[in-house]
Amino acid sequence: MKIKLIKDLDEIEMSNFKKSKLYSSINNNWSNTDSYIRFINEYFNNSFENQSLIVFMNNEFFIAMISFSKDNTLSFFGEPLYIIDNNEHSANLNLAYNVFYKKLSSIKKDHGFDKVYMYENIKIISKFCDSIISNSHNYQMYIDLSQSEELIKMNIRKSFKSLVNWGKKNLQIDIIDSNNLDKIKFNSFKDFHVKVSGRKTRSDKTWDLQYDAIRNNGAYLTLGNLNGVLVSGAYIVHGTDIAYYGVAVNDRELMAENLPIGHSILFKSIILAKKKGLNKFIVGDYNFVEDEKINAITKYKKGFVNSMSLKPKYLIEL
Repeated sequence: MKIKLIKDLDEIEMSNFKKSKLYSSINNNWSNTDSYIRFINEYFNNSFENQSLIVFMNNEFFIAMISFSKDNTLSFFGEPLYIIDNNEHSANLNLAYNVFYKKLSSIKKDHGFDKVYMYENIKIISKFCDSIISNSHNYQMYIDLSQSEELIKMNIRKSFKSLVNWGKKNLQIDIIDSNNLDKIKFNSFKDFHVKVSGRKTRSDKTWDLQYDAIRNNGAYLTLGNLNGVLVSGAYIVHGTDIAYYGVAVNDRELMAENLPIGHSILFKSIILAKKKGLNKFIVGDYNFVEDEKINAITKYKKGFVNSMSLKPKYLIEL
């Protein structure tokens, strides 16, 4: 049984890893995809150290920890990380966890990390329960895409239904995905983002990586034009199972006039995720804070969801 940093796998090990059931499980979630990791690495100027670990034996891969960390805490770019196993009830998986426990216990001495910030994994929590520094949780809002399109629309907040219909009637909606690449329209969204933000908020490289994600079937872009002018857009990133409402931009002047330019764009994005065969569309966390703008956005997103899940988070001292 071996445990290695994923970045240190040799060519054959990496090839076998990418063919494994565990790799498929990792890529179900939008946040663990290679394209998203490249994007967020660039966004943070590559200031986080790749500490992702894999436990394997021959061609079998048992446990992965996707971690990009700094400041002595193993995490995922400052957020909780996932520790994922192959979900098999076997002696080999138990042995793999024992190897993983040993590595976590020694990582402080070997690499200088003395804490891990993670989402719930029962085996890890059970092993390190006496070392939990703090725990918290958030509610994640999402749309269950296994439901029919009619039921998904039925579950939208009642007052939103006419607003979605307004957009369907008045907006020209374009989809940019791997089957319909259009760099000119993508760049128009980039320019629109800068215009609405009032400044350039991130590097051109991050935008290039987002376009590459679309090219590689890891994202798509939904655009809304009113009278030939771009007024709304949503960039959706996804894995093989889960989509995430990533970047949304709307014309502020039209929003001030109470024109519902974003409702049909989000609904179209949700339905497209269903048509792509995904099972979940995450719109964000349900957390109210001391910021009226953020709370208004949360309330808006909540109007589309039909499901919520509890996500426990733990900070553990190693």
